[in-house]
Amino acid sequence: YHAYVAYFNHFGVYFNDVYMGSLVAGALDYLSRAYLYTGDEKYGRLGAIILDRIADIYPEMSIKYWSTTGGRRYPNSTGGSPAGKDLGRIWASFSAERYAECYDIFYPMFADEEVVSFLSEKAEYYNLENDKASAIKIRKNGEDGICRAIFEGCKSASILGNFGLHQRALIKAAIALDDAKDTAAMLDWVYASSSTDNNSFNTGGDINSRLIDELYRDGMNRESPYYNQMALGDLIDAALALERYARATGGVDKIMVL
Repeated sequence: YHAYVAYFNHFGVYFNDVYMGSLVAGALDYLSRAYLYTGDEKYGRLGAIILDRIADIYPEMSIKYWSTTGGRRYPNSTGGSPAGKDLGRIWASFSAERYAECYDIFYPMFADEEVVSFLSEKAEYYNLENDKASAIKIRKNGEDGICRAIFEGCKSASILGNFGLHQRALIKAAIALDDAKDTAAMLDWVYASSSTDNNSFNTGGDINSRLIDELYRDGMNRESPYYNQMALGDLIDAALALERYARATGGVDKIMVL
């Protein structure tokens, strides 16, 4: 079997890195930067609309069908399992983090009149459950379809990267969500012990014990040099994000910083 459409979705639509852009991930990357750097609403409008559509479908995304059904072979960044979302579960950490950051970046634009008008018209045309007739409803779509969906992906092991990857993604999602109850639960999960069947559930991000058991005094862990420095950079980025969030919300004494 050949999964041509699945591979196009991977590399042409959702995969993004510094050398290879893609339709969705690349657009969000450029639009979010342009909006941040210039404040020009034309970038924010388009980015908000794209991200809202991702939120519609992201919770149900899975590559398992192409990985497991009818003898299909769809090698992906899964670590040998069939699990993943828009990408295999390892690289899905990168896209999850990007979606969470973009939800935070485009947050003001969900109240833009043109954005609300466009999305509500599309919701009516396609008979969506959420009619997107207000900023509150559009933001609710992002909260559930991006931030909370990332948490569900981490718990179901469909987002599970090298040390630091999915932990950082979930921290960014928790901060973007900024919900009194769910943000606390998401951050607690990052520190909870990990128990997993490697395919369908994961009980925690296990940061504390892995920092103690796996990191050497020079800051490296047990993987190759590239992955060692990547893990360290991911954890530093996550720690800085937590610290900024704690100070912004006045919860320095309540939020554990790495």
